[in-house]
Amino acid sequence: MRNVIVHVGFPKTGTTTLQRYLFSRLQGIEYWGKEVESTQFDALNDFIFENDEGVLNTNLLSQEKDTLLISNEDYTHPKVATSLFSVATDLGKLYPDAKIIIVIRNQLDFVKSWFNAGFEHSSVSFSEFIANFSDSILYKSGALNYDEIVYKYQEVFGVQSVKVIPFELLKFDPNVFYAEISETIGLDKDEVLSLVSGKHTNHPKSTLYLFVKKIYESSLGRFVNINSLLPGSLLLFLKNFIRKIGQPAHVEYTDNQLKRIHDSYAASNIRLSNMLKSDLKKFNYPMGGL
Repeated sequence: MRNVIVHVGFPKTGTTTLQRYLFSRLQGIEYWGKEVESTQFDALNDFIFENDEGVLNTNLLSQEKDTLLISNEDYTHPKVATSLFSVATDLGKLYPDAKIIIVIRNQLDFVKSWFNAGFEHSSVSFSEFIANFSDSILYKSGALNYDEIVYKYQEVFGVQSVKVIPFELLKFDPNVFYAEISETIGLDKDEVLSLVSGKHTNHPKSTLYLFVKKIYESSLGRFVNINSLLPGSLLLFLKNFIRKIGQPAHVEYTDNQLKRIHDSYAASNIRLSNMLKSDLKKFNYPMGGL
């Protein structure tokens, strides 16, 4: 039987580093994901996101190598996936015996990183974003209610087939983080560490970058339509250049803002800790009272 592993994200949890420096470089494994062109990966995403069942006649179930590794954080990205739960169901239709890797992140840090990335409300301040957090895509999607997402994947694939790894391990104990990845895929940990040692991508965006982005997405920016004035290659160069100029964007919670996010996810984290028999409190996940 073919060994299928699906890494479903979340976004903002080191996915690009994993894809660029690890998954796409593994020998003896068939990889579908970013960094490698794959018609099968494109067809799979058409099935997941567009409900295109015609692609089931393609070679999504073909067997070129004994192990297939699929990685796509869009499967848990609330701005891409219409329903995070239906993604799990659809993946299960194709690969019912797959092993699932889910990397979660402390919601307090996730929300700040999400805001700094400008995924939504890029024209408002952080204070305004938090004040209206219940109206945000991030909140309404239920993406950060990790217990519900994990439970759905466990329901589809089985409890033993779903590996949940805190992103914080990558920062505080990368050896343990990559040991978890290695064990799930069936790789030698030392081989994995040799590929990822010292590697990191997606450095913080600068304050200037976010300021320019606000103008770009404003009514003035849409009126000027800079996309029609400059070639795409130059726009990409300017984007990457401005992104690195000046101080990294930085936001902090007030006590009231902290409580708002804490209270939104504490119950979910308590349930998840009980499900996983793991203490998320050691990574400062919102749990219990402040």
